[in-house]
Amino acid sequence: MFSKKPHGDVRKSTQKVLDTRKDPLTRLKHLRVVIEMDDEDCERRRMECLDEMSNLEKQFTDLKDQ
Repeated sequence: MFSKKPHGDVRKSTQKVLDTRKDPLTRLKHLRVVIEMDDEDCERRRMECLDEMSNLEKQFTDLKDQ
């Protein structure tokens, strides 16, 4: 009868969890989305962040050497 819609944007759900103006049930629903994020997605996001960080570090190093 009712279906669960997958939430694609964990970042938005995280913001809604932290928003104290939201009602507690909405915050709980979004907290559940954040908690249920699978490990593969978490690991993929972690690797993307590390890649971006290394790219930024390289750019800063290049600028410093100039």
